[in-house]
Order: sequence, then C-alpha cells, then structure tokens
Amino acid sequence: MEIEYVISDDAFNEIQAAIRNNENWIAYNTASYFLEKGDIFSFTNEREASDFTVSNISEYDNFKIIFAESAADVFRQLSYGNALAQQLFISSQQNLTIMNEQNFEYLSKQLFYNGFGENLQRELREKMQQQQPDFNIVHTAKFGNDQTEAMLHFKKSEKQDMYFLNRYFLQLKNDQGKENFTQSFNVGRENNITLKEAYNMMNGRAVYKEMTPKEGEKYHAWLQLNFKETNEFGDFKIKQLHQNYGFDLKATLANYPIKELQNTEHAQNLMRSLEKGNRQSVTLLHEGREQKVFIEASPQYKSMNVYDENNKRMDMSHRQVNVQQQQQNQSQASTQSKEETVEKNNLKQQQKQNLNESKDAAEESGGKQSQRRSKKHKQSHS
Repeated sequence: MEIEYVISDDAFNEIQAAIRNNENWIAYNTASYFLEKGDIFSFTNEREASDFTVSNISEYDNFKIIFAESAADVFRQLSYGNALAQQLFISSQQNLTIMNEQNFEYLSKQLFYNGFGENLQRELREKMQQQQPDFNIVHTAKFGNDQTEAMLHFKKSEKQDMYFLNRYFLQLKNDQGKENFTQSFNVGRENNITLKEAYNMMNGRAVYKEMTPKEGEKYHAWLQLNFKETNEFGDFKIKQLHQNYGFDLKATLANYPIKELQNTEHAQNLMRSLEKGNRQSVTLLHEGREQKVFIEASPQYKSMNVYDENNKRMDMSHRQVNVQQQQQNQSQASTQSKEETVEKNNLKQQQKQNLNESKDAAEESGGKQSQRRSKKHKQSHS
C-alpha cells in the first residue's frame, strides 16, 4: 500500500524556494506522516543528498530522495493525504499565481526600460497564461520616416516556472516600406541595447554604453555595427571602441562653433543625446549668422558627422580651423592680458618703492638739518 503524506504550507514554501535556487534534490522524512519544514532538506546534487540520508537514519528519521524541477514534480512523486489534498492544491495554486504575477511585473518593466512602452502588457499576460514553452510578441514603431518591427522572443525556463525575454529581432524599413535588414539583440540583466539605440546602430551610428563583463570590472565603450562582418547567426558583429581608444566627445564638440555649447545645461543634454546614438539638431554660428544642422558622433574617426537641413553631409574642416584659430587667439589674448596685468602690477610696485625711498631720503635730510641747527644754537649760547 502506498504511504500518503500531508505537506504543510511552510514545507511547501521551503520546497519552492529550494527549486528556485536550483536545489532540485529533495530529501523528505518518510517516518513522518505530516511533513513539516524540518522534514524537508534540499541539495544541488544527488551525492550530497545521498550522503545526508545515509548519515541521518534513526528510529524517528528515514529520508528518501526525489528530484523535482517544479512543485508539480513533487506532487507526482509524493502521495499526500486526501483529507488535505484540496487545501494543498489551493495553496500551491495561490503560490503559483503570486510567482506568475511577479514574473509578469518583471517582464513589463523590462519591456518599458528597453523602449517598448506599456502597450504590450495585455498581450503579454494572455500569452503567459497559456503556459506555452515559448511565444513571440510583435512591436512596431516609427522614427521619422523609418519604420521598425521588433519580434520579441519569450521563453519559459526549464528549471523555473518563469518566462524570460531572451532577445528581440529588429527589422528596419525605410520610408518606402522596403525592408533593409534584420538584426537580433540580446536581452538580459546587463548590457542591454534599447529599441532606439538599436535603431540608431542599424543606421550606422554608435552608442556609448557601460558594459559589464562576465569577469573583471565594468567599463565604458562606444558600440557600432560592423557591416563588413557577420557572425554564425547572420547578424552583423558589434565592434567596441573602448575608453583608451582616444575619442573624447566633449573635447571633439569644442572644435565646432555650436551655440548650444554656450549653455551648460544645453551642452549636457546634447552630449547625452549623442551618446544614445541620436542624430541631434544644433545651431552653428558662422560669421555672425546661425545655421540649423544635424550632428552625430563618429568615434571611429574621432570626429562629428554634420548634415544640413536636407540631411546632406557637410564639410566642416574649414570651420573647425576657424574655431581652433579663435581658441588660439583667445588663448594668446588671455596670455597677453595676464602679462600686461603683471607688468602693471610690477610698475605700481616700483612706483610705490620709489616713493617710499623718496620719503626716507627726505626724512633723513630733515634730520640732518635739524642736527645742524641744534649745534649752531648751542655754539651761540656758549
């Protein structure tokens, strides 16, 4: 006859926590009809579980091992008392609902922070409730005259009853609706590329990101697609230009006569936009006139790409020379002004010193005359 067991809520929660921590080897005390928290032990491998059962045999303890990847696995391998079966089932369903809701909230935030908004939440919940091994959700967006279509791929974990967004495939179309190409981008806890950043990279621009390697310290780098080389999946490889490559965005911008750089807040906003890979509108100053243009960072060539209002590339070499000449003139003028100030201060100091010397000489001369008058006065009386 098969022995029936009753599992307490605390013991059930202990089992679920163990499975989430990849401790799938469960040892339970067969000597107890009502399995409490102290009757359940979990291990990451079979050998540890076996060693535990051998070392813990007594009149009141006799442990048996099962391997479980989910709460359902536990129920299939453990017969539990019919009197509390319904209560246990309800408890497990409640715990599963809570876990699924947490999973839904996590995925919703992940979608939002990666630039896919909040309009996919309803479809996400419906597909999660279907409990399929994996599913896809399509997201479309427009950037100017360009259109993107992203297929987001969700997959259920083999070890946990949770879904994860592993990657998305982004298809870029121009304003005529003709497909350009498709590129996949991985999604995880670190090193994520947002939808807008992915769009910018597919247009040949670079984005500046903080990267977290599997080993070692975090670092910053410019990321750009290498359109000359693909990986085994047909995606263009991503090249990284690290900090030591020598591209300084702030210093490079200073070589251009950009009006927005005259305001600290506007300059900071401009740099943040360029670091995201955007082609940003700015105002150029040239011979007293203002001109509206678009710029984008070009870290590979340590420069900026500049476009006119019709998105035609502009040659900025002569204006860069003018800016550099102005900076050089300003530097020379500043140096000359400092030298003049020092010279004036030295002149004042010399004049003050001469005045003091004149006073001292006058006082000394006056003292001698007084002495002579006193001497003559004494001689007349004698």
